[in-house]
Amino acid sequence: MEWEGEQSLTYVVELSGSFSGPAIFPVPLIETLAGDLLVEYHATEYIRVSDHATHRLVETLTLDFEYDYEIGIGLESIANLYIVTNNSPAIEWWDFPLATNETWLSEVEETKTYTGTSDYVELPEEDEVEDVYRRLVATEQGQGKDTHPDCVDATNVTAFDKENKISSWRWYCPDIGTWSWRVGEVPLGVTGDFRLLEYIPAETRALSPTLTIELSLPATNKSTIIVIWINASQGNASVAEISGEIIYGCCTSIAFSTAINGSAWLELNVSNRIDDTSTFDDLASHGIIAIVSNSDQMAMASITLYGSVLGEQVRNTGGQWQWSPLDVSVHNAAIISSVIRW
Repeated sequence: MEWEGEQSLTYVVELSGSFSGPAIFPVPLIETLAGDLLVEYHATEYIRVSDHATHRLVETLTLDFEYDYEIGIGLESIANLYIVTNNSPAIEWWDFPLATNETWLSEVEETKTYTGTSDYVELPEEDEVEDVYRRLVATEQGQGKDTHPDCVDATNVTAFDKENKISSWRWYCPDIGTWSWRVGEVPLGVTGDFRLLEYIPAETRALSPTLTIELSLPATNKSTIIVIWINASQGNASVAEISGEIIYGCCTSIAFSTAINGSAWLELNVSNRIDDTSTFDDLASHGIIAIVSNSDQMAMASITLYGSVLGEQVRNTGGQWQWSPLDVSVHNAAIISSVIRW
């Protein structure tokens, strides 16, 4: 799919749930009425394959108020909402490879479009555009108390807002390639708590050869060339003549085909593109994707570029900031204080 003028391999995640809980509703004359709030929620996320960053979120929310009265049960419709959120740049929840105490900044312009009906909720007539700041910290590794039992090597990434308050958090589970538990805001200021109950891999994954990627260097300087090995296997046996392509960034695609030993060898220029997320820890970390032709079977690896995004920003804009050092310190203070605290 194309996002902001660039092609990006994208996958879709769908969430849905039915929720209910006690609520009090204001009613003329009798002031309040006790009952239950019924919520139907559905969301579709469009996610970049290379680093699992979210480009777009589409949400549908239906709220009804159920109450008892003298002759039966009443149902009052509160709202039927359809909300589309576009992120520029994509929200990068995971800064791979994940390491405990690593911190990165995400500054995203979120554009929300509302449609729907409600007699109780006033919907914006125009798009809402907001600059959203998140300081993301990989706080711990292991198994969260409510994460899936197979996710024993998960990583908790917590998001803090500008006031240093926790806004949301997620546990990333490498065994399934996405989150196993996430808590954060859904429309109308409601906090959503989503937990993985069961993971069933697609049948095509069991029938297709397993791909892995090996890199000659897990980290390197920008604009250098690394060697990549793509390995294909089925059980304990190597698989030859598996064809596909390596995808790197928006514009690099290199074909491969495994030899009789089940491996393909190629070279890749890592380029000098920096991350959208600011951090002192590296200049960038980019995903390398190997995908089999005419299949959804793929493998991923991350390459880290030595340096510092924040250091690069200071060098590139030093002339602008030399007269306002406070701007620099405010921009970077969250990361510095996090490093000291941890």
